[in-house]
Amino acid sequence: MHWLEEHNGTWDIAVVDLFLKTGSGLGVLRGCEGRKPHQRVVVLSNYPTAEMRTQCLALGADAVFDKSTELEGLFSFMEDMRGGQAGPS
Repeated sequence: MHWLEEHNGTWDIAVVDLFLKTGSGLGVLRGCEGRKPHQRVVVLSNYPTAEMRTQCLALGADAVFDKSTELEGLFSFMEDMRGGQAGPS
């Protein structure tokens, strides 16, 4: 969160893990509530249950990807951002 706050408005995408050394990725999602319209926040996790996906999206995540099976989806999302096409999923 400290880095995101220091670079407010200058980043394009934050890739957040749910399990952090200190705190939780859910806290990072809450901290990104006031981000700029062009900024995207995605969750990349080993724990993307249906309930967790719903919770992450409710907290403002633009997308949630499973580390073990959905990396191509993350890469596609990022590629779409380059073309200005990324949106909620």
